[in-house]
Amino acid sequence: MALAEGQVPGVRWIAPVSFVVATEFVYWSGWHDLRLALPFVLLGAVLFLLQRRADAGASLGVELRRGAWLVVHLAALTALSWLGTFGGSARLPAPYDTLVVGVLALAVFGWAVRAGAQHLRTSQISAA
Repeated sequence: MALAEGQVPGVRWIAPVSFVVATEFVYWSGWHDLRLALPFVLLGAVLFLLQRRADAGASLGVELRRGAWLVVHLAALTALSWLGTFGGSARLPAPYDTLVVGVLALAVFGWAVRAGAQHLRTSQISAA
């Protein structure tokens, strides 16, 4: 099977595994750090949205739908950190907390890829 130009071998499994591992590393940093960091990241996303130029292309509603995966990911990670065993309330016991975070990351990764592919399709159509 020949690879397309610029295609990285194994990217179909490397990318989702990397996203899950990165999400786990963030989760494992603990509730004490995440209770401050993740809300600030969400605030940054809101500020970015407010600062975006009106002529940037897509409408605000379209932009919100395309980027909703990031907001959901950060909000869910904050909630799971509070519920989990890494400095949280331990309402979600180990190892189930880590498993739930992994499943969340995999689901969000799929959502993000679909959103990105849709964005590329619509931007290629509008450019033509």
